[in-house]
Amino acid sequence: MTRLLILLFCAFSLTANAQSVGWFYSNPGAADGYVLFAPSSNKTTFLIDKCGKQIHQWQSVYDPGLAVYLLNDGTLLRCGNTDNFQFPGGGQGGILEKFDWNGSLLWSYLISDSEQCQHHDAIQLPNGNIIAIAWEYHTSTDAQDNGRVTLGTKMWSDKIVEIQPVGTDSGIIVWQWRAWDHLIQDADSTKLNYGVVKDHPELIDINLGTLTTQQPDWLHLNALSYNATLDQLMVSCHNLDEIIIIDHSTTLAEASSHQGGNSGHGGDLMYRWGNPENYDRGTVDDKKLFQQHHPHWISDDNNEILLFNNGVGRPGIDYSTVETFKLPPMINNNYPLAVDSSYLPLAQDWIYAANPTSSLFSLVMGSAQRLPNGNTIICNATSGTFLEIDSPGNNLWKYVNPIGLNGSTSQGNLPLKNSCFRVTYLSADDPGLAGQILIPGEPLELNPNPYLCENLPTAAASINFNEQRFTVYPDPFRNNFNIHIPVALQNALLQIHDVTGRLLYEEKNMDALSSSDHRIEFNKQQGMIIITLKDETGNYLWKTTAIAL
Repeated sequence: MTRLLILLFCAFSLTANAQSVGWFYSNPGAADGYVLFAPSSNKTTFLIDKCGKQIHQWQSVYDPGLAVYLLNDGTLLRCGNTDNFQFPGGGQGGILEKFDWNGSLLWSYLISDSEQCQHHDAIQLPNGNIIAIAWEYHTSTDAQDNGRVTLGTKMWSDKIVEIQPVGTDSGIIVWQWRAWDHLIQDADSTKLNYGVVKDHPELIDINLGTLTTQQPDWLHLNALSYNATLDQLMVSCHNLDEIIIIDHSTTLAEASSHQGGNSGHGGDLMYRWGNPENYDRGTVDDKKLFQQHHPHWISDDNNEILLFNNGVGRPGIDYSTVETFKLPPMINNNYPLAVDSSYLPLAQDWIYAANPTSSLFSLVMGSAQRLPNGNTIICNATSGTFLEIDSPGNNLWKYVNPIGLNGSTSQGNLPLKNSCFRVTYLSADDPGLAGQILIPGEPLELNPNPYLCENLPTAAASINFNEQRFTVYPDPFRNNFNIHIPVALQNALLQIHDVTGRLLYEEKNMDALSSSDHRIEFNKQQGMIIITLKDETGNYLWKTTAIAL
């Protein structure tokens, strides 16, 4: 048997291409499930399993612009890029689209003209309304009238709009927040918004950041997160290196004012974190965020925030990290802030940096998501690399997006512009997948290597028969071993794979009596093996992993 396995490995090494894209590995502890992503240079949104095999796809006529979500009812919410050349900034969108599972367009809404353009992100609220980020145009005269000192011929600020969908291609703006309504400056005392910046951290200094004719994008908001329990919005402000929280409980009129809502302060900033120098309560040494992406509440019922910190301009070399921090407990529906201090916390709770640190770096875009098992899935966006790590930082799963500017890439070649804004993990019991037939197809890459990788949904990972479990004894790495099978089987399939998914051992049409022991003539000295058992209909009965170093 050992000699036969060696011959099989040799044959594989002679015919396989060097691994360059697609699924690389799944180590013990990696979460089973599915992955949703929209390649930046392609009009298709893909759902794959953790082996990189296609489960489903949705087709649009627009490139992504940029976020995409599978909603609880199985529909897909997607931002599309309308190529609005009035706003040619990074993350450009312009249209919101909703597709059903079969790919039919249910609703679309255009936010793209000479005065405004949706960009980066749009989310659905529990009431079915859609909240989106959009640039809004301001002339240089308007900016100067509000105290802006240096700029080019125009200035793009940001707004957040809430749309109640109507019909198939319309909507009603039921709520709106504009940064332009919450400004302060200390450069021109003749303007109405003149004040001491340090005394008003709830307002945004209009003179922050560098603007030119070539670069009129001021704040560059790039992410939204909604907490339904608190009725608050978290927004990532890329160009100011900070996140902000806004009270969504306000009315449309209150959101443009300094009064109203649960906080009592209208649309003024409830909280900001990452760069206290922005409101004159810190120095450059206090800066924590560097052009971050995807900050969000890990869940509605806690105060923990997870984000992808791109690290652009970080002291020393540029490298990206994934981080968590905890919001300070609210007092009277507001986040506390002592006189002359910055918003807490002073430091992050958890920071993941790759080893070496330079191996995780995305100049733009990027995301991180905490999984139900405590792991974190990361999108190293500019390289199109998806990673899963555990809390100590061990690498558990790796996938490289094979879809680039020229379509699908052949295994062994490097894709051109295979970047991806985000990656979203979906468990097997995600509401959006309920009732759908999820049959793995082929890998997305061309000429895939002949590997075997089984994606076992979490919901079926542990099956108990009369409180008895399958067991392996005595030691699969030192001797031929036995499997105790607590249920009667007919025509079952038993397989053993290595860490790459290659098949090492197989028994087909296996029969067993209830509570019987089955002898396995197999010996492997070191490494990792994955043992799986399926019944005659192909359903998983058991899966286990054994490791020897």
